[in-house]
Amino acid sequence: MTTATLDCEILIEEIQQYSRMMLIEANEANWEKVSNLETQCERMIRSMFNTAIPEGNALAIAARCEEVQRVQLQLVELAAAARNAAAEELIRLRNASKVKQSYSDFRFV
Repeated sequence: MTTATLDCEILIEEIQQYSRMMLIEANEANWEKVSNLETQCERMIRSMFNTAIPEGNALAIAARCEEVQRVQLQLVELAAAARNAAAEELIRLRNASKVKQSYSDFRFV
């Protein structure tokens, strides 16, 4: 195995590990940790573009990149669900506040 192959293998393995850790943290709604891991993962992905991928390893690396992409899609789905839940909660709180205000206005009339 050449140095370039080893470097590429190590890098994609680290990217996969970080992606999995982000998914675990997202499932626990630890968005700050997800953000920190995403920043580090993004740096590694940028490095991947500057790393030579040996021709004989291209298909294996592509398959591992597809796995990272699947994990990233799961992260997007979790983030969207969390965002929607937060938006629904804000709407519920706003509506409750309006009801309370209406009731208060009615009582003092």
